[in-house]
Amino acid sequence: MDLKFSPSKKSSVGMELELRLLDPETLHVKNCSSTVFENLNPKYASNLHKELLQSMVEVVTPVCNSVGEAVDFIDAMTQHISSIGKEHNFALAALATHPTEVQ
Repeated sequence: MDLKFSPSKKSSVGMELELRLLDPETLHVKNCSSTVFENLNPKYASNLHKELLQSMVEVVTPVCNSVGEAVDFIDAMTQHISSIGKEHNFALAALATHPTEVQ
């Protein structure tokens, strides 16, 4: 019996990162996700998703060929969102549940 295997595609990777939007002075949540979307570079439009809370956004990488490529994309996008924050007075934190929301 002659078995032939079809070659598979090279492995790929994708990442997601939830970013909390905070007041830079008090570090309390800041409901300003609409500001991020309004000022986002259009090249990132398909890689930023809304979350249930207006104090969060989710960065989603495209399909990447390596972990390094995904990390570089997350880094570039986080820097871009951070620059929007500097212009519009919010800071970023990579966390889902904020301490002031826990009762």
